[in-house]
Amino acid sequence: MTDSEVKVIRGGWKNVPDNLFCKTDLLKMGLVPKDKNKPVAVVWNSYQWIDVKLVSLLEKS
Repeated sequence: MTDSEVKVIRGGWKNVPDNLFCKTDLLKMGLVPKDKNKPVAVVWNSYQWIDVKLVSLLEKS
């Protein structure tokens, strides 16, 4: 997988690894992604695709 590819996680949130978080989770933790426009993966939440980011790519807001 190259840096420009986004992984599609199928099967819902139960299949999202523990080191990936959505924007809402990040805000609750006081973190922001370094590059807000580059998700690592996307997951389907029943009605839309949600971007998820790696914890290691985050910084305190």
